[in-house]
Amino acid sequence: MPEFPAENGRVARLAALVALAAILCVPGSAGSARRSYGTAAAPGWELHAARATAAAHAPGRLLVKFRAPVDATFKAEFPALQTLLGESLQRARPLLRRARPGQPVAAGVDRLYEIEVPAATSIPLLAAKLSRLAAVEYAEPVYLYELVGERDAILASPNDPQYGDSLQHYLGVMQVEPAWDVVKGQDGNPVVCVVDGGTNWEHEDLLANMWENPGEIPDNMIDDDGNNYVDDYHGWNFQADNGNPRGDNDQTPSSANHGTHTGGLLAVVTDNGVGIASASWNPRLMAVNAAGTNGGSIAYGYDGIVYAAENGADIVSLSWGSFSASQAMQDIIDFAVAQGVLVIAAAGNNNSSTPFYPAAYRNVYAVANVWGHDPDPDDGIDHVDQRYGTGSASNYGGWLDVAAAGTSVYSTFDFGRTDQYGFSTGTSMSAPVAAAVAALIQSQNPSWGPLKVGEQLRITCDNINAKNPGFEDLLGKGRVNALRAVTEASPAVRAIAWTFSDPDGNGEINQGETIVMSIDVHNYHDDAVGLEFTLSVDSPWVTVSDSSQSAGTLVEDADASLADAFTFTVDANAPPGTELDLRIDMAASSYEDFQWVPIILEPIVETHDINNLDVSLTSSGNIGWIGFAGGLGRNGDGFRFQEGPNLLFEGALMLGTSADNLSDAARFQGPRTDFAPADNQGPTKTTPGAASDQEIHAPYDDSSNSDTPLGVRVDLQTRAYAGAPNDDFLFLGFEITNSGASDLGGLWVGLFFDWDIDEEHFVTNRVSWDASRRLGYAWDASEPSLPHVGVTALSGSQVGYSAIRNDGGGGQPINLYNAFTKAEKWLCLNGGTGNLDAGPFDISNAISAGPYLLAPGDSAIVWFALLAGDDLADLQANSDAAWVLFADSVQTSVEEERPDIGAAPPPQLRLGTPFPNPFNPGTTIELQVDRPRAVFVGIYDVRGRLVRRLVDRVEQPGIRSIVWDGLDRNGSPVSSGVYFARLRSEREMLARRLILAR
Repeated sequence: MPEFPAENGRVARLAALVALAAILCVPGSAGSARRSYGTAAAPGWELHAARATAAAHAPGRLLVKFRAPVDATFKAEFPALQTLLGESLQRARPLLRRARPGQPVAAGVDRLYEIEVPAATSIPLLAAKLSRLAAVEYAEPVYLYELVGERDAILASPNDPQYGDSLQHYLGVMQVEPAWDVVKGQDGNPVVCVVDGGTNWEHEDLLANMWENPGEIPDNMIDDDGNNYVDDYHGWNFQADNGNPRGDNDQTPSSANHGTHTGGLLAVVTDNGVGIASASWNPRLMAVNAAGTNGGSIAYGYDGIVYAAENGADIVSLSWGSFSASQAMQDIIDFAVAQGVLVIAAAGNNNSSTPFYPAAYRNVYAVANVWGHDPDPDDGIDHVDQRYGTGSASNYGGWLDVAAAGTSVYSTFDFGRTDQYGFSTGTSMSAPVAAAVAALIQSQNPSWGPLKVGEQLRITCDNINAKNPGFEDLLGKGRVNALRAVTEASPAVRAIAWTFSDPDGNGEINQGETIVMSIDVHNYHDDAVGLEFTLSVDSPWVTVSDSSQSAGTLVEDADASLADAFTFTVDANAPPGTELDLRIDMAASSYEDFQWVPIILEPIVETHDINNLDVSLTSSGNIGWIGFAGGLGRNGDGFRFQEGPNLLFEGALMLGTSADNLSDAARFQGPRTDFAPADNQGPTKTTPGAASDQEIHAPYDDSSNSDTPLGVRVDLQTRAYAGAPNDDFLFLGFEITNSGASDLGGLWVGLFFDWDIDEEHFVTNRVSWDASRRLGYAWDASEPSLPHVGVTALSGSQVGYSAIRNDGGGGQPINLYNAFTKAEKWLCLNGGTGNLDAGPFDISNAISAGPYLLAPGDSAIVWFALLAGDDLADLQANSDAAWVLFADSVQTSVEEERPDIGAAPPPQLRLGTPFPNPFNPGTTIELQVDRPRAVFVGIYDVRGRLVRRLVDRVEQPGIRSIVWDGLDRNGSPVSSGVYFARLRSEREMLARRLILAR
């Protein structure tokens, strides 16, 4: 195994890497889906967050891509890494096994390693944490993919060829016989690979076509060709780690039969008087067993694609997938294409338009399932070419490329024998059927690159829109036609990149904006003469005003950049986060084509950037990010101080009256939490704001919470100031409105923060509590030059605080590595201030204010201050400045605004303006109470320390005057300066600023 060297400071980073793995040994399974339309489109696209999706992943395995090459030598043992990282690291290996000294590797796949840790490790959380390390480009779980085909029936040991009758009717529909008059797979030298659940390479109708590794001598237990696979003569078995790619029929029969069935559709021996025929007509078949230990899953899909690319495959067929996207898989796809591999994948059987991976990756050709024969010839309807829409119904959408027969398709099976055949249904079957036709194209044009072959397959499809009403152009270009694929010539124009120019230049497609779109295009085939582009969209939220662009003639293999090609306007009421597709139609002489471009309207993130704090706020209740730091795509800018590194892994709002009635945004992996934007509005930023230099307003409610909803609306209002001494903090005001029909009693409002200060040091962070300032803060114990960060609770008669060691260490009741339960969140909200310090370790903290009582329709504003400082003294000074500004400006303005709103009821509780102010020796404050209630009024200094208790009892309704004579609790005169009169009741906290001038 490779040994990681310790140069260039890498020791500390790697030590942190799996020091985490050592303590993350808890169950966990979650993931996020990301969307990117595939095929010859937009090499520069980033995968971005699209939907929260539960994602199955392999236990104890994750992929880590380093930012720089990690020099490694292969040894039987791994002592250096074991010493650095402890016993938790069980194995680390590069995904590429074939050495390439001095050669550049596409997509940096040579920097991609698979790390194995104990099976109980919470892999999604570990991966997210590892992605924070400066040495790591990203870390991801190894996702498990479902096989997307199902067995229909078995026919035992046929004696005669089945080609030509109803068992393979689909070959006639695709016109393969006249295509064979033009070219056969055996006429060229293509190697086709099926990465699946294992292929019975000894099957009577497969053996003669099996690929033989020219550099390997079988069964001599030597790696003859030096590719780091021993005896891989016909392929490789990643499950068993040996050279027999046959599926394990005893342990995983569904995987074994699936891989044998897809392998047969791709490359059975044709014209041999046995069994069936394949459209490819005898290419060489490489087999890779990528099955997991449980039947029906693929656990080594990454490895299988890399093996195929490293060992000479021309075409790879993938009949598996899920809704979970992976940057690592996209990198591997890009690597394979750069090696000359055409990747074809099944679209999935979920009856959904949601992108399905790997089919939806860039540079992958996605295949839908249509009928290849008529299942009901007596109903008067020809069902051939209809989308399979029942049972395991084919997926559809703008991300698809082609369609092929995949319903009740007849092919080889395993069942522990070499003479078995039967039927299966699914896009699993459609993918190898399409790949078999691609093998004919490759045989005819051996010099073509993979995308050129793929585009020839796509552009020569038969239009099947008439057979699929409601799914027009959502099954790709149409159904594959073998004859057209090997005889016709046509342009094949694709938009390969696009950009959007918006009025405010923030790179977002916001409500009310007019957007100018530019595109870069490439023509893969014949000259396109008189090329025209047209933009359209089927959405009430987008209006296209400039829809046409001319490109003249675009010759074969040429590129063109069309600046300011189209213009469209987004409706002012477009729901935030709306995902939709723009359609680009291409037309030239004797050529028509189309392409879909996905966009997102009105992102739900805005960032404060007016002072020394850059902090993102959202309409999902998150702070810093939607979800976790380090996510792919634009999900926030985190929490940065003085333009330094991000210091926050996760921030979130939490609201609750109990564990069973609690809405929050903490530890959700995806763009949707318990909260969703209200009034079709994302966050809006105003610079300058009405009351400060920059303000953000974000309305949302807990309508997404189906399990423990409170029934509330939240209006987040923030204030940030550009000038000292107020430029190191910002105010967050959460106006909570009871939208339900019953009282909300005992409501606590809190913020949760998982601090990482910073990427290099987060496992040596600490958190603590400054009670006098109601300030929870965090810092790094190993690097004093790093900032201190914190949050101050400015509202609430009581405050709660929890310092959290994320692994549950130190005897605390909260373990964030084992999810973050509603019960644990409720403990953070109302558990008081029992746990005040944690670390040094990976840490979090939570601060809350309450309790509040909200009648139906009633609301309360709860204020916090987010702060940072160079050190603890600076952070405390910034907290003091925040308290002064809050009492002098924010709270006063809020109180004065409310009576002006319509026929608002008189205030229930009021602390009047002190008079005189400044004062010497005394001042009077008016206290107004609407009903009998417990009231506390005290005098505090700027450090938050109680100076004098003025009222602490149950007050009766009415108005009375309170006098402070400038003395402390011991009767001694206090010095000149700024003080605060604070009132607390069961629902509110009010304050007034006082200035004593002796």
